[in-house]
Amino acid sequence: MTQKVHGAAYAGIWVEKQVTFVKLVFNKDIRALPNADLHVLGDPATPLVGAVGKTEFAVVESAMVSALKTLATRSTILAISSTTNGLDYDVMLGHAGSWFSAGNAAGVGDASTGLITPAPVSIVGAQAVLTTGSSAPVLPIGAVVGVDDGAVTFQMFFSHMDGMMAVATSPAGAGTGLVFGPGSTPGNMPSPGNTPTGEPGWYPINLPY
Repeated sequence: MTQKVHGAAYAGIWVEKQVTFVKLVFNKDIRALPNADLHVLGDPATPLVGAVGKTEFAVVESAMVSALKTLATRSTILAISSTTNGLDYDVMLGHAGSWFSAGNAAGVGDASTGLITPAPVSIVGAQAVLTTGSSAPVLPIGAVVGVDDGAVTFQMFFSHMDGMMAVATSPAGAGTGLVFGPGSTPGNMPSPGNTPTGEPGWYPINLPY
């Protein structure tokens, strides 16, 4: 916990005690799992043909949800980032004092790499939503299917907040993160409303929707 002394600002976490940032790293793009990793929901013995599934956000019991449940056993989830590759996600945790890296006796994990878990964690019982339908058995886009146990794994690393975050901009690119829209004026204000001056403006967005 970083303290403010006589009103001066010092780098660190001010939100609450025991806040940390963790990087979730999946072994494959959870936005587009191939049919080899998918099966008919409730029937692991029946694989899909030609399908592609998403097991990320807005999916009940997705691989993302499974990973977050693991984090939530020792912390509170405060924020989740979007991603550029479907592999790496940043998570802000509260009440995270019990997360720690084990010693380096085995030569893996710990402070030398920032790794929290000594080995990849397998995801079991996850679900996905098809973004490309299955040709056999025939399932349409949007169908909920199962993800093969162990097909997706993840690791957890401590992440360092060091001033290297990308600047948010409106054009496409690494810093993309601004959208043009309304602010906060009550709904009874005349259009375009929603700002103290009745005008829309730029604001940051970081939700992956």
